Amino acid sequence: MTAGDLAVDLAIAWTALGPDARAAFFGAYGPLDAGTITRAKGWAITFGLMFWDSARRGASASFGRVGESALEQVASGA
Repeated sequence: MTAGDLAVDLAIAWTALGPDARAAFFGAYGPLDAGTITRAKGWAITFGLMFWDSARRGASASFGRVGESALEQVASGA
């Protein structure tokens, strides 16, 4: 979806998938360099904070749960 950086699209691996599904996703996706994975984690943190903040500002509480989950997933290293 993004023309600039594939890592933005790959951030979905931490915002919507658990560890097992994420491993399958990357296994099916194919080889990625460490820099792309690091940037994808950075984007996942950014999106996680955006979801969390939107819930804090009155959006659906489910946004906050998605944000917290993304942050936990990246922090766990899973």
